[in-house]
Amino acid sequence: MSERITRLFYEAANNSMESKEELLKDLYPLIVSSISKYYKGDEDFEDLVQEGKIMILDCIRTFDDKLNVPFLGYVKSKLKYLYLSSEKRRIQGSLNLKVGDEDLELMDLIPGNVDIEGDILRSEEITYLKECIGKLPKRQNEIITDFYFREMSIEKISKKYNLTYRTILNTKSNGLSYLRRELKRIYD
Repeated sequence: MSERITRLFYEAANNSMESKEELLKDLYPLIVSSISKYYKGDEDFEDLVQEGKIMILDCIRTFDDKLNVPFLGYVKSKLKYLYLSSEKRRIQGSLNLKVGDEDLELMDLIPGNVDIEGDILRSEEITYLKECIGKLPKRQNEIITDFYFREMSIEKISKKYNLTYRTILNTKSNGLSYLRRELKRIYD
């Protein structure tokens, strides 16, 4: 399957419309599984499928062999972040819905429970997390900071440090493993 996808990608990159159509057809199950894995809403399915197809067509245009990552891996990560972003927007948007004739949003109707102890605990957790990130090796620290706090894509980070896409993913993964171990040690 992967060889077929690679072949279709190269043909599609050379403007073969037939190959683009076949590639979209072959990757349809990946689109559907990505939607079900990363998007929890049950509305807008057809729109999400179309967004996935557009993302794949964009991947054909933007994929760079120099990243040392297979085209299929590139598409999977792009679809993952597309649907995670859609899910995030869906959740945020759902609290900003207008309610009634007045200028009220759903968020305005949620009772404002003050949780001082919880706020202090979260503040301490954030402080500890920042300390843990500070203990990471320089490269892991930079990549995690760029990805999570500066919201840079893996592709942009790999260009910034002139490293392969896979190297950035592995470095990020190793840093996150360290952070999980540290947080587990504290909270167990």
